[in-house]
Amino acid sequence: MLCEGVRVLAPPLHSRNDRSLIVEITRPTGAALLTGDMEEEAERWWLRQPGPKRFDIVKVPHHGSKTSSSDAFTRATAPMFAVVSAGRNNRFGHPNESVVSRWTRWAQVVSTQNSGAVEFSLEPQHVRLRTSRGP
Repeated sequence: MLCEGVRVLAPPLHSRNDRSLIVEITRPTGAALLTGDMEEEAERWWLRQPGPKRFDIVKVPHHGSKTSSSDAFTRATAPMFAVVSAGRNNRFGHPNESVVSRWTRWAQVVSTQNSGAVEFSLEPQHVRLRTSRGP
């Protein structure tokens, strides 16, 4: 995908998950935030960084783990779509129900567990969603 702006951040934190790269993609037609496995400490770090905080699409941090997606983070990003990348019946129980609930206040939550592969397009008048298992 050709992008007008891509910013990659690497939090200088101690936890392996919190050191995940954070990728911000911005286009005139919309924006997406790819969060890796960041947890609450990295979310707090990211919220203190300069730059936009609202995104049309957010890849839910750390597969929807209970150690991620703080209220402050979900409120700040307030996306149209929140994508949870987690395998079916995974041994960690991801995503956590309270995390999904926090995201549903702001976004339509799409999970790879139910929808399979997820693809978004930032188009001039809207964000388009496609999944491998249909709508």
